[in-house]
Amino acid sequence: MKLFALAATPALAEKSADPTPWFISLEDEPQKFAEEPYTPYCLTKDINGELKAITEANFCDGVADCPEGEDEDGRLAICNQPTTESGCCAEIKVNWSGATCYALDTYRDKDRYFCREYYPNGIDFITRELRWEPYHGWFYTDFVGNWGYFAVGNWQHDATCIGEHGEFEDNYSWTGYNLALSCNDEAPAPRPAPCAHHTCPDNKMCSNNLDVEGGYECVKRDNVRDQSLKRINTIEGHIQRLYDSVTGTRAGDRFIFRMNKVLTWAKNSWTGESCHEGAAEDAEDVNVFSKDNMCKLNGQINSALNSWARNFACSGDKDYSRKIIKAARKNRNFFDVKNDC
Repeated sequence: MKLFALAATPALAEKSADPTPWFISLEDEPQKFAEEPYTPYCLTKDINGELKAITEANFCDGVADCPEGEDEDGRLAICNQPTTESGCCAEIKVNWSGATCYALDTYRDKDRYFCREYYPNGIDFITRELRWEPYHGWFYTDFVGNWGYFAVGNWQHDATCIGEHGEFEDNYSWTGYNLALSCNDEAPAPRPAPCAHHTCPDNKMCSNNLDVEGGYECVKRDNVRDQSLKRINTIEGHIQRLYDSVTGTRAGDRFIFRMNKVLTWAKNSWTGESCHEGAAEDAEDVNVFSKDNMCKLNGQINSALNSWARNFACSGDKDYSRKIIKAARKNRNFFDVKNDC
């Protein structure tokens, strides 16, 4: 496949003063393939520190399937908007290539479209961009944020919306390939955002950014959120050590039942934010756990749970943290009595 490209490739923010670009031909187009059908994942971790797998059917269904509702708030998909905030077409079909373009943000005071173009197998796809450039017109690029393109409109056809100068007409004069654009003027299906198909490692979070190749970047996760997850998961791991030491006894089974209830309350009260001051200050005091003394470990777990509840038991009743602390103390005393601590 051949494509047209500008001989010079300045940064996206720069522009040429010449309205008639100099074209060169590129013989080989870079390819980007997915190895297998991609499963979308939530961007934020749940209370167990896991990234939940979802499907595109979960996007924009009115139910928040992700911890922070990113499947409903625009981070994973744009939800059911027939027009953009500017009143322009929100979903455009590039009939020349079969790509579907979604208006995800604005650029140079006009809507900017992120285009998904599938290969013949229906699984692998490449992302392209349709944007306005003042000295070239509507600009259909080979990659997001790039200056190589397949087709360019007319720089004199400046208007609020694409289509006002006939860009959706079959006989519109494109330089390059005839894109044969058409607008879906009905309420479109949820439009996947770039982060719906990201490849960020688990220790980083995807953030949509159409100024970079691929349309997203991997950013550092929120420290408070990760700290709270790490602490509760560490505590739960040491609680399991207590379970192992008493499993099979009547008193042990009662202790496990009661402690599981406390853990459930803790997880149900977690929001990923710190609702009390001092979340970082007392972390070091509750991060030491005995390796072989279960009585000492029991007390250390109680202190760690108290600290976690004060800092991160934020949802539900305002006294949720007090409820967790009180129940945890009863469990500590119960364990001490039954194990002659």
